[in-house]
Parts: sequence; structure tokens; C-alpha cells
Amino acid sequence: MRVSNFLLANSGVQNILKQQAEVLTTQDQISSGKRVSRAQDDPAGMKKILDLESVSATNDQYNKNIDTATNQLFQEEYILDSMTNLLQRARDLSIAAGNAGLNADGRSAIRFEVEQLLSGLLDLTNSVDGNGHYMFSGYATGTKPFSITNGAVNYAGDQGQRQVQIGTGLSLPISDSGYAVFLTPKNGNGTFVTAAAAGNSGNGVVTQGSVVDSAALTGDSYEIRFTAVDTYDVVNVTTGATILAAQSFTPDQSISFDGLQVEILGQPQTSDVFELDPSQSQSPLETLVNFISTLSATQSTDAEKADYQIGLGRALTDIDSAMSQISDVRAQIGSRLNFLEVQKDTNIQANIQIETTLSTVRDLDLTEAISRLSLQTATLQAAQQAYIRTTSLTLFNFLQ
Repeated sequence: MRVSNFLLANSGVQNILKQQAEVLTTQDQISSGKRVSRAQDDPAGMKKILDLESVSATNDQYNKNIDTATNQLFQEEYILDSMTNLLQRARDLSIAAGNAGLNADGRSAIRFEVEQLLSGLLDLTNSVDGNGHYMFSGYATGTKPFSITNGAVNYAGDQGQRQVQIGTGLSLPISDSGYAVFLTPKNGNGTFVTAAAAGNSGNGVVTQGSVVDSAALTGDSYEIRFTAVDTYDVVNVTTGATILAAQSFTPDQSISFDGLQVEILGQPQTSDVFELDPSQSQSPLETLVNFISTLSATQSTDAEKADYQIGLGRALTDIDSAMSQISDVRAQIGSRLNFLEVQKDTNIQANIQIETTLSTVRDLDLTEAISRLSLQTATLQAAQQAYIRTTSLTLFNFLQ
């Protein structure tokens, strides 16, 4: 009998404790608003919750990366816009410098302004971001990319393009190296560049020329050599072959060969030579250095005056090439900014869906929980009353 009473009492206590635990669990759920707060609440559900929260946190980090990338690209766009304005001013000055009525003082004033533009352009190419990193040095963000020494432009960066992850398996460039932006434009007309030889004596001015048959291009260097004031030869300097011999010369008339075409204005003299070489990469800094050199040259002889006009033509063409390259980079930046906006919205929508799924797995149905708590409380009270009645039943109760 004693063993039976003990077992009965112990069973009642265990039942009460179980009911109390269920009540406390439900109360905690109502208080937190969550059905699953610990692994023991629902092991499978908790694993799914942790997985979803991890994905959501990753998407949040992607969006932080997108904000950083957006700020970086906006800053680069602002700098490139400033460069474009600066080069446009230099272009205007190259046209103004060709005014026939411009005297030495006027050229000096233009040269001074171009020197200021060169200084400003150099500063812009060495711009730093909010973290003090050089923006156009590629991966070498601690290295100042551009310098000018004795008229020579030097680039100390690399060709790296920094990227940031903005989605699962998705990265986007957030920078452009100085090499890509400033060292890829070609001088001259983009295919070949013209110049007058140093020993010329006439006032002949060779134009920048154009390509009339791309299939016939050789990539070689050429010279137009005047054997008389009205006769010239065209020689392929690379191969040594004479392409055209004893050709009659008429000022302003087109001269065409191997897919190339130029005009020579004015009147060259016997032994004058005009050179055509393949275009080379040239930075806008070098273009302004050359422009300043042209403005600084004396114009005492016909040949010097002709060189001046050729130099101005080169400056105008090279500035246009630099501006075109910068425009292309700005278009790429615009495309990246648009893509960042779309991807950020995608990440936000993904997190909204994740939050919906999380709510289904993790959050509590409050109405159901309150009903369950009411039932559990009633069950606990019943268990407690049953325990009291059971433990008070002894032989003495029946004898009374």
C-alpha cells in the first residue's frame, strides 16, 4: 500500500510538472510572439529559420555593398564630368589659337590657361575616394597613379578593376583604372597620325587625314617626299618600297594610298617631307603637354607657322579622342548604376519573401496560442485538484 501511494503521488507530481512546463512554454511564446525560439521547440523548424536568416543577412550585406558601389561610381562619374568640362575648354582654346589675327601675347595667354587646365587635369587623374584610396590606380590604391616629369607623363598604377559582390555569384566593377580611361585613346585620327618633318622649309600643312579603305590598311609608316615643289613620292618607310612615284602635286588635293587619305594645304618646298605613322595610345595629359609645346614654339618662318597649324590640328583631334574615351567610360558607369539599382530591388524583394517564409515557420498564431494556454491552464488546475484529492485519501479519512 505504501508503494502504491508513493507511485500515485509521484505520478501526480510528474503530471503537474509537465502541465506547468507546457503552460510556461506557451506563455513564453505569447510573450515573444514566436513559435520557435530554441532548437528544442522545433529542431527542423529552427534549422530552416537559421538558414533563412543567413540568406537574409547575406542579402543585407549585398545591399550595403551596392550602396558603397553606388557612391563610388557617382564620385567617379562626377570626376569624369569635370574632366570633360576641362577638356572641352581646352578644345575651345585649340580652335581660338588658330585665329589668324592672334598675336604672340594672345598665344601666351592661351598657353597660360592650358597650363592651368593641365594642372587641374593632373589633379583629377590623381583623385582619391572617401577612404583616401586613389581612384584611377587599379588595384594599387595606395599609389599615386599619374605624374609629369620633364614633359613626360608617367603612370604608376596597374590595369586592375576593383569589383564588389552584389548578389549570389554576381560581382560588378566599381572602378576603372587610369590605364583604361586615359591611356587607351589613340592619337591622330585613331588609325594614323600625321606630322611635318623637322627640316621642312615650305608652308605646307598636312591634315589629320582619314581612312578610305580599311581593308587596304597595312599599319606601316609612310613619308610623302617632295622631289620638287609640284612633284612628290610616297614611300613605305617600314618596307622601303616606293608606293607612288613622281606624282603631280596640287595644293588641297587629296593624296590617297594603301587605304589612307590626306590633304596638304599651302605650298611645300623641294625636299619637304610629311610623315604618316600608326596611331599610338596617348593620355589627355600628354595631349595638353603637346598643346602647350605647340603654343610655346616660335613662328618666325613659314615652316614654323605650318608646324603650328599642324600642332593645333593634332591638339583638336587628340582632345576629341580623349573626350570620346571618357564618354564611353561614363556610359559604362551609367549602365552599372542602373544595374545596381535593379539588383538592390531584387535583393529587397528576396528578403521580403524570406521574411514571409520566416513568419510562417517562426511566428506564433496568437489566437491559437491563447486558446491553447486557456486549455493548458484548465488542465493544470484539474491535475492539481486531482493530486490534492488523491494524496488526501487515507484509512483515517474513511474512519472519520
